[in-house]
Amino acid sequence: MRRLSFILGLSIGLSLYAAPPSWGAATDAQREAVKKLPHDLKNLMESAYYCRGLTGEKPYAEAKSLTLSVLSQLTDATMAERFVSEREKSFEADCPQEMRSTCWADYLDVPANESEVGAEECDIEQKLAMAAVVLTLQTIRGTSAGKN
Repeated sequence: MRRLSFILGLSIGLSLYAAPPSWGAATDAQREAVKKLPHDLKNLMESAYYCRGLTGEKPYAEAKSLTLSVLSQLTDATMAERFVSEREKSFEADCPQEMRSTCWADYLDVPANESEVGAEECDIEQKLAMAAVVLTLQTIRGTSAGKN
């Protein structure tokens, strides 16, 4: 169920960004949202990265794919790849391969022996991060929930 909601959020995020707004007519809110988007995407990647010990690799791969897709449309593929690469280096420095099974505990400040609590917290973190990305993309496009 968690993966389904993450995939659904990913699909919504991609569909919201399918047609970027005309930048000549961008509002202040849209310009601010464009500035905020890298932070939101970093948070999405971060929550999926650190929670891999509980959620597996798929949510992180999807978050990375969404980040590359969105940033490639805003900038270019090279800059998008550089953004993702820099985030990954930072994440890997904090959570090397040999610690991946328990990184979520430090990330969430939850005891490692409470994986059930950790799984719930990871799910919440990933949903909140995806919601932030979706809302930011809606602002960029000039749309809101139920209005396209």
